Amino acid sequence: MNDKKNNLCILIPTYNRSSAVDYYLKNKLDLFQTLHFDVFIYDSSKNALTRNVVEKYMEKGYRCLKYVSYEDPPDDLYGTTKAAHALVKCADDYEYVWLCGDQAVLSLETYQPELFPLLEQGYDVIHIYINKLGRNSERDLEYKDFFQNFFWSMTHFCSFILSRRVIKKMEPWMTKYLKINCTMAIVFPIFAVLPNETFKIAYINHTAFEPSPCRTLAVSAQNKEMLRGYAEAINIGVDNLPEEYDEVKRITKKSFCKNTGHFSWQSAIDLRADENLTLKNLKKYGHYLKQMTDVPLSWFYLWSIIPKKIARRNSNFYAVYVDGINKLYEINEKGGRLVIYGAGEHGIRILEKIKYSYPEISVIAVSDKNWSDIDSKYPSIPPENIPQYEFDYVGIAIVNPKIYKEIKKMLLNFQIPAKKIFHV
Repeated sequence: MNDKKNNLCILIPTYNRSSAVDYYLKNKLDLFQTLHFDVFIYDSSKNALTRNVVEKYMEKGYRCLKYVSYEDPPDDLYGTTKAAHALVKCADDYEYVWLCGDQAVLSLETYQPELFPLLEQGYDVIHIYINKLGRNSERDLEYKDFFQNFFWSMTHFCSFILSRRVIKKMEPWMTKYLKINCTMAIVFPIFAVLPNETFKIAYINHTAFEPSPCRTLAVSAQNKEMLRGYAEAINIGVDNLPEEYDEVKRITKKSFCKNTGHFSWQSAIDLRADENLTLKNLKKYGHYLKQMTDVPLSWFYLWSIIPKKIARRNSNFYAVYVDGINKLYEINEKGGRLVIYGAGEHGIRILEKIKYSYPEISVIAVSDKNWSDIDSKYPSIPPENIPQYEFDYVGIAIVNPKIYKEIKKMLLNFQIPAKKIFHV
């Protein structure tokens, strides 16, 4: 039994993402130890890389760090199955459990003053919410308001700190939803238990997380299952909620699109670009999609027949993320030399990602129009000096596609071959 000050543990289920776990622990483990928060890494990786990372920090004396390995994990050990198991297990020993992902790093420093009083006062559900609605933190929310307005976080593990009492009530519902649809096996049990008893609910409105530069494409996107994973799972899950929710089921479904941006007009382009949006999928899941978005279904049908190349040219997500990450993987395999153009927030994240996820890439310089202001361990150079270096590629770490095109044109004018320039 953990008898430390806050009696809270943080769970991080992970699978084959040792670099993300390393980044997470390197940046936050000192803080967790100071706050007396135990950290459990639940690992189902098929290799020993994550175990080695965790043991490295344990050897440095971090007593708050715990490691749980699934020996010979089956191929169908879904993340939600693992998370459900970990929640119930840890609730035996901790008053509060915070289920987190390995690629959304907690920015605890910003909201410690609000969090600790809620733990001390025995709140059952503490909802950490991204600061996007411009509302102040609130307590003792009506559950109907809670679900109508905050569906963004329903798709993210990290948003909830749950008390032992809630988790124990959720346990039979988790078993039910694991059988129906694994995708929402953690989310909908929270729906299911709250109306049946009086629980104290609060939310803290902050920019609560920072993205790990080691994040990877979501499994549902990789497997081309976004429509099934979100549209079908959420509709079925909401429809299966207790009768107490009948009056808010429709608006709850709509709030998903409103608060997440999924199934918006731009999202339709992204879905087509990564091959999640096809005529076959629309015929199968279109009636679910219609219940969740205000975008006419005809837009989705239109994009489903447009060539993928056109969709990818218009998809910021695909151009910057998928193609760029694939290119980094290719360069890493060859042990290539790379110049990064762009020293803003996105450029810094890309450099961190290369450091932890692509160790065979040699970054030989960082360039930017404000190159003299760059604070980096790499040589900082003006754009016109790039051709003087021996490099294999120049990665433009700029999110805005219009600015990317302008920079690419500038680099071409410096006689850098187009085949050596890519968007990352």
